[in-house]
Amino acid sequence: MLTKDRYLSLIKSIDFGKKLPDAIYLHEEYLKFLPLELQNFIDGLSNTLELEPYDWNLIKLFRKSFKVSFLSYPDFYKDSYPALTKSVSVDLEKLSHKVIKYDQNENPPILHRKELFIPSSSPYQKEFQEITQEGEEIGLYEKTSKIGFKQGWLKLINERGYQLVNGNLHPLSNFDEFQTTNLTSKIDRHKTAITRYDFSLPIKQLLQHEILTPDKSFFDYGCGKGSDLKALNTNGFKAKGWDPAFFPKHSKETAEVVNLGFVINVIEDFHERVDALLSAWDLTKNVLAVSAMLSNPKHTNQFEPYKDGVITSRNTFQKYYSQSELRDFLEKYLLTEAHTVAPGVFFIFKSFEDSERFAQAQTKRKFNWQKLVLPKPTEKDKAALLINQNSEVFEKFWESCLELGRLPKNHDEFIELNTLKLIVGTPSKALSVLAINSDLKDFETAFEKRREDLIYYFSMSLFQKRTERKITSSRLKNDVTYFFKNKTLAENEAKELLYSLAETEIIQTGVNEIIALNIPHYYEDNHSIVFHKSFLDQLPTSIRVYIGCATQLYGGLDNIDLIKVHISSGKVSFMGYDNFDSDVLPVLRERIKVNLWNQTIQFFDYVNKDKQPILLNASTFMDTKSLSFKKQCAFDKRLTSALPQIDFKKSIHRNHLEYLLNEQNLTLKGSKFYKLK
Repeated sequence: MLTKDRYLSLIKSIDFGKKLPDAIYLHEEYLKFLPLELQNFIDGLSNTLELEPYDWNLIKLFRKSFKVSFLSYPDFYKDSYPALTKSVSVDLEKLSHKVIKYDQNENPPILHRKELFIPSSSPYQKEFQEITQEGEEIGLYEKTSKIGFKQGWLKLINERGYQLVNGNLHPLSNFDEFQTTNLTSKIDRHKTAITRYDFSLPIKQLLQHEILTPDKSFFDYGCGKGSDLKALNTNGFKAKGWDPAFFPKHSKETAEVVNLGFVINVIEDFHERVDALLSAWDLTKNVLAVSAMLSNPKHTNQFEPYKDGVITSRNTFQKYYSQSELRDFLEKYLLTEAHTVAPGVFFIFKSFEDSERFAQAQTKRKFNWQKLVLPKPTEKDKAALLINQNSEVFEKFWESCLELGRLPKNHDEFIELNTLKLIVGTPSKALSVLAINSDLKDFETAFEKRREDLIYYFSMSLFQKRTERKITSSRLKNDVTYFFKNKTLAENEAKELLYSLAETEIIQTGVNEIIALNIPHYYEDNHSIVFHKSFLDQLPTSIRVYIGCATQLYGGLDNIDLIKVHISSGKVSFMGYDNFDSDVLPVLRERIKVNLWNQTIQFFDYVNKDKQPILLNASTFMDTKSLSFKKQCAFDKRLTSALPQIDFKKSIHRNHLEYLLNEQNLTLKGSKFYKLK
């Protein structure tokens, strides 16, 4: 059996084929020129996978990893730019393989520069060279990021004033039949722009996550009427933008932060949609925010279907995505990870390290640790004297230990590490000095909390299929080594937890822990538990991961108040109320039910005011230390006393509540009850 090292050595010796940084592509014509050892290896692999000769005609040999892909381009000789119909990818380190079929895909990957895939002695060599030369002459290869898929390639050809007919390029002017009128010319794209008096959702997310700050350049690709730009510039940000309808003369500029806000969902032409995404990505230096409208069948069914979307009553096009569909679209064409930050809003980072840092930050909880209690020094107590003489350094060191859940290893993890070493020696010695006079129970707690956060991080990575990525952050590398020894062990533990969440007993155990922690909740025996999202950080890891998976499918929880964990059905529900924190009878605005077993989402909105459910006994879900808790409790008691016949565990509509109060000769204004005259 060929080893990985021998395989990579043989690949390195190949000086023909189409070479890319990570792989070499060869047509089967080339196989006879490979080293015999590699030929036998490929034949053996093909036989093991039971691949027929017609199953593949190109092979992809990876140059940096022990992987091979068998690719099928049945029209390789017939089509100038043949499409991929099937790939069989083999990972020989993991001993796994994956089959992907593209034969039903309207936008499959395609090949260019076919002469590179075949030997120079092939009778097709000259013909293929001429095809490539023809494309070069009209500028088709100037932007390689836009030519990998069929629809983008055809659009580019069209933009250059040509049409692809039977594999050959012809000027559009030669073909009157191609000058057809398209429905797209009748669609009023500009009507989708709205005037806002508040920041849009993606801008709010960029500000909330402190990704967009006044010192960073910002560009809004498709800025509409420019409401966000005006507000940002008024607040001291360096914001610019472009829009084809409202600001067509503005230049498209690179920026550290770029926003593509609710743009791709209004473009009816698929490859133009991809082009807009790639163009915004090309302008991005650090992070791209992309947002689009999410699907709600109840809402979309009222419109006229058109292509992959609908024509609205205002004669605009809308493509409504599901959360997972939007993420897949972004990751497919940007070839990197898209991070969910809110329903229909994603951040995509240019740097793997920034992406990793952001993902880890999203999984880390915040705690209000008690401050280090400094001992009163005596002449005999050298440790106490040393700590008090250098109190600021020791306090910062202690804060670093609690944040990391371990001792800091370098200057990046504790900026005053060199100063600490001069005072006392190693971080381990510094902790020993603190232990003489202080209780280090918080450090032990921080260790457990940090380890749980890392399990959560790797669970989310596995759920989002981020396992192939190498760890680039030095801090995360140190975390993994300290808490798990290596990445494999960390992922195995996370994988075990993910698999266990399919068992009702595990969810029930987690729910029992929530009850034991005295987190405010409503529990329906063996069915579900409901609690406020503000308690998420206090939940046991199993339930955090369970909800985290549902959140990844739906989006962020900015507009959500209550979370319902269904114990035995694999579901999580998110409820958003109007004025939950200020209204004694919050009105249910939306409910989202996520099924983790089949990864589907159901949306329920309550736009009909007569049928809007109201939340009774809201104090059940409130922190007892909150300012409004006493007020809410007093109101709940008065309402219960006034209407003892109501089952307060069930929802009720506001008009029904008013009817019941009127029967008792009462009316309600705000939080006060009044007698009817």
